[in-house]
Amino acid sequence: MAIRFGGAEEIDLAQLAALFHDAGWPERAGDVSGMVAGSRFVVTAWDTSALVGFGRAYSDGVTGAYLTDVMVRSSHRRQGIGRSIVQRLLDETAGLKVTLRAPPHMHAFYGSLGFSPAEHVFVRKRRVDRG
Repeated sequence: MAIRFGGAEEIDLAQLAALFHDAGWPERAGDVSGMVAGSRFVVTAWDTSALVGFGRAYSDGVTGAYLTDVMVRSSHRRQGIGRSIVQRLLDETAGLKVTLRAPPHMHAFYGSLGFSPAEHVFVRKRRVDRG
């Protein structure tokens, strides 16, 4: 199986929404078009015509970037696809401070890519009602 990597220009939004569901993030599958449009850096992974991986970063392009939504279809995990997505995003954001949020079970993975825990981080949870 040869995985092909690409960018935002070829995203099939229906496949991206399905990928969010497969990753266990159905709440993020709503406005995938807005997510992609608001991201400066996007990496996609394809198995022929099937979207099997995705990651993005939004950034000012000068000082920092925030890496988010890195995911690989469950049928394609443990093959280095996620690592390749993150590495490609890091290559694109070279020279910028890159931050992310990750659950404890992903700390070793991100640590192996050069990330380290940070202090002094605050998070305000997303409001569901934007009305």
